[in-house]
Amino acid sequence: MSKIDIYGNVPDEVHEAVLSALEEINSGNKIRLKKFKISAAAAVAAAVVSVTAISAAAVGLYFARNERVENGRLTYSFDINYELQPGVFEVTPGYIPEGFVSDGFGKYYPVDNYGHGITLFPVYNTNNLDELESFKNSSIEVENVEKSILCGMEADIITYRNADKYLYGKDILLFSPEEGFVIRIYGDYNIDTDVLLKFADNLTVTRVGEENFPTDEEKVNIENEEKQQIQNDVAEYEAYLKLLRNGLPREKFISSGNEVRTDRMGYTVNEWEFFESCGELDKDNFYPYYDIAEWLNSDGTLKSYTREHYIYETDHLNSDGTLKAEIREVLLSGEDFTPGFTLEEEAAEQIFLRVNITAKCYGETAENVPLDADISYYNILDNGNYTFSGEEYRPLPSQDCNWHRTGGAVWISCPNNTDGAGQFFWKKMTSGESVTDDLVFIVDRDRAENISLDFNGVNYLGDLSNGIAGVNGYLILE
Repeated sequence: MSKIDIYGNVPDEVHEAVLSALEEINSGNKIRLKKFKISAAAAVAAAVVSVTAISAAAVGLYFARNERVENGRLTYSFDINYELQPGVFEVTPGYIPEGFVSDGFGKYYPVDNYGHGITLFPVYNTNNLDELESFKNSSIEVENVEKSILCGMEADIITYRNADKYLYGKDILLFSPEEGFVIRIYGDYNIDTDVLLKFADNLTVTRVGEENFPTDEEKVNIENEEKQQIQNDVAEYEAYLKLLRNGLPREKFISSGNEVRTDRMGYTVNEWEFFESCGELDKDNFYPYYDIAEWLNSDGTLKSYTREHYIYETDHLNSDGTLKAEIREVLLSGEDFTPGFTLEEEAAEQIFLRVNITAKCYGETAENVPLDADISYYNILDNGNYTFSGEEYRPLPSQDCNWHRTGGAVWISCPNNTDGAGQFFWKKMTSGESVTDDLVFIVDRDRAENISLDFNGVNYLGDLSNGIAGVNGYLILE
């Protein structure tokens, strides 16, 4: 095992090799290298990144990198030295902020803010540096890439546009071309920049093993598997668009008073109503109340919020139901693809929706039956079939209206597992047992029509190879 020496000087032979390579590549162009009083790792990295065409093998490094920021897209590319065997590395933080806990899998967060903290990703080595190229496919636009030296390595500190509005955090990449690894650290929006930098500046990296590069045959197999997966995904997307265009039969959308069921459970909507104030509801039955409290007026009515109106662009099919050639080409290329766009931001009023449901257990033995459902919205096609709306309304992340993202209930008349030992909306039921509960949802006042409920485990559209065999039905409020 070897640890990175962050105190050593730049060896003369490395310094000479870098200069020699630069002179050869630049064909006589005069280059002035800025000298830094930093470690060998950082000095070599700084020299290597100062050009775009340097060869890693020419200077005895594991890799050299090039990066480009264009139109908010960050792109990394790497020149790999295949003469040096990839290493396996472990990283140990030397500084964990006070009051933070670890999940044991690289996440460190405040004890009172689960999941929102610092993420230390698995170390990238020369076998998987190509995964860092995914930054260019991100839908989040880069604001700035600041250069620094952290933990003796060259660091890219990446910030994103509209960070306050969308609660984006910061990324830090630490590059060690002389040891052959890259470390990625992500600080969530609630992490102070100084805390994140201190975390990144106090890491111990240990080489604990080696890997082999894939053989030519293995490379071909990997490429074929990736191509096949992309082709499967494209076929799945095509089938989903056909489903949206043609719709589901009317009998798959079940009116109140009728039951939708699987072999294990069944659900019926008995009645429903919209109401303005939750003042009469038991606070302990909210999941959880503190999420709702900040959105309540003094009389228990809901405050307005700001939402984004997002429309899915689904006109990607030819008249025969096949994907248009230009769409298929983009999808098969593996490039990032988002079938939709934001129309505008707009204020929206919120109201409560109470739905009285009956759930019945049909399993042969006792079952944990989910009593929650997700709200979705449907349209009626000219052919009489029902399809799902191609529109979506999303709250700005900074507004933290989680119920609009999940579509799930926020209150139940008979909560379960209130001690935290199980899921709030699940109930242990014996075979043949039924239970009637009130569920309360929050919806936009101007979207109080064409509401359907999809109960957990009733429908599955993940594999459309068998058509709509996985669809048992959606309960609609009519």
